[in-house]
Amino acid sequence: MSGTGRGGNVCQASGRGPVSLVTRRLAGGAGIDTNEDHLALAEKDRFGNLVRIRGI
Repeated sequence: MSGTGRGGNVCQASGRGPVSLVTRRLAGGAGIDTNEDHLALAEKDRFGNLVRIRGI
């Protein structure tokens, strides 16, 4: 990670080429938030309702 102050950027390099992204509206979704001391994960169902929040 690199950055200044409270903000930061996450960068990763890989030797692989582009990957096609496949999504399904019936599957729901997940979001990841990076913080100074932990990662937070939020999961939503296919209707957009919050299912679970976890701290890692």
